[in-house]
Amino acid sequence: PIVTAPMAWEPVEGDVVREDLANLLYGLVNRCATWSAQYDSDYVISDGTVASIGGPGWRARAVQAERAGYWSRFEDRGWLLVDDSEHLFHIRLRAEKEWERTRKRDNGNPALIVPVRVRDGDGCRYCGCIVNWNARRGGRAGTYDHLRPGKGARGPDDLVVCCGQCNSTRRDDPDALQRLPAPAEPFYGEQTVELLAEHGITVPLSV
Repeated sequence: PIVTAPMAWEPVEGDVVREDLANLLYGLVNRCATWSAQYDSDYVISDGTVASIGGPGWRARAVQAERAGYWSRFEDRGWLLVDDSEHLFHIRLRAEKEWERTRKRDNGNPALIVPVRVRDGDGCRYCGCIVNWNARRGGRAGTYDHLRPGKGARGPDDLVVCCGQCNSTRRDDPDALQRLPAPAEPFYGEQTVELLAEHGITVPLSV
């Protein structure tokens, strides 16, 4: 509806035809959205950016884009893009990217994951299933769940072994699933035995 909105406007003398206007506005805003994603501006487009992309008539085009519903005025210095990931674009926020980097850093830190694997073995701490550390996707894929959603681990106690399905179910809700106690006799698969051996810890291979 946003893209096609200009098609229903009354033509303005001297302006482009409605079909061309719809394409022109979409092209302008789409390029601005690409800029926002590249520079982590969290959906905010400055007037200077619109001017550099839109050319001499940028002010009129910016107002027309606002009328169509692409964005709204932001603090009298720019424009805030509509968050319509289903139809137009979804821009990953700066905080999302930073959290992804933090999560990857924690998940690859031996000082954190080695004690977690010793304590939990290969069992998901939410459903108890044995995870597959080789799988990158799927319900049984092995990963680590941060007990403080959106925050880096301060130590091994902030992480637990988790399967892909429970990790997806829990997301950022700490109360979505009840956590099981640490197993008295953890299940150690071949990958975990090898990982721990690399760090000088010997555990028995579970059958």
